[in-house]
Amino acid sequence: MMRQLIDNKKKLFFFLIIFLFLTTINFKINNSYNFISFKIKNINVVGLSSKKNNIIQQKLRIFKDRNIFTLNKKELKNILEQFSIIGSYEIRKSYPNTIKLKLNRTNFLAFTYLENKKYIIGENNKLITLENTSFNDLDLPLVFTNGNYKKFIQLKKIIDETKFDLNDIASFYYFQIDRWDLKTKSGLVIKLPEQDVKEAINRAHIMINDEKLNKFNLLDMRIKNYIITSNE
Repeated sequence: MMRQLIDNKKKLFFFLIIFLFLTTINFKINNSYNFISFKIKNINVVGLSSKKNNIIQQKLRIFKDRNIFTLNKKELKNILEQFSIIGSYEIRKSYPNTIKLKLNRTNFLAFTYLENKKYIIGENNKLITLENTSFNDLDLPLVFTNGNYKKFIQLKKIIDETKFDLNDIASFYYFQIDRWDLKTKSGLVIKLPEQDVKEAINRAHIMINDEKLNKFNLLDMRIKNYIITSNE
C-alpha cells in the first residue's frame, strides 16, 4: 500500500514536470511569434510629390524590423523636421506591421534670397529650396530681408489681422531699424513705421480703396497721425 502511494506520487510529479515543460515551451514559442509578427515591415508615405515621398521613405527605413508597439515617435519626428517642406503630418499604425504617414506641405508665403540663392519662405518658419522648377512659377511676393526672413512671418501675421490683402503686395523690403516698405502690384510704395504697424496698414488700406485718394504712388506712414503722399 505504501509502495503504491509512492509510485503514484512519482507519477504525479513526473506529469507535473512534463506539464510545466510543455507550457514553458509553448509560451516561448508564442512570445517569439508575437514579437516577430509585430515587427515593422512596411512604411507608407503620401502627401508630397512622388520623389519627395520616396526620399522621406528611405530616411525612415531605420525603423524597419523594430517593434511597432515601441515606435519612437520623437525619433521619427526629428527625421521629419529635417524636411522644411513639411508643414504637418499624421502617423498611423496599421497592425500588425505597417506605419502610414500622411504629410502636408507647408503653405508657401513668399520668395526670398539668402547668399544669392533663391528660397521659398514657408508658414512653418523654414526656408524651402527650389528643388521643383515649377515652384518658380508661383505667384508669390518677393521679400528682401538680408537673412531676417522670420521678420517677414511676423509682419505677415499682422497683415492677416487687417483688411489688407497680402496678394496685392508684390514685394517687401525690410530695414535694420525694424521697419518695412511694401510695394503693391500696382506700383504703390507704402512706407510703414517702426511702431503701430497694424494701425498704419489699416489707414493705408482705407486710402487705397478711396477713389479720391488712390491716385498716389507713395504713401509714407512713418510719422504718427500724418500721411505723406506723392504722385511723382
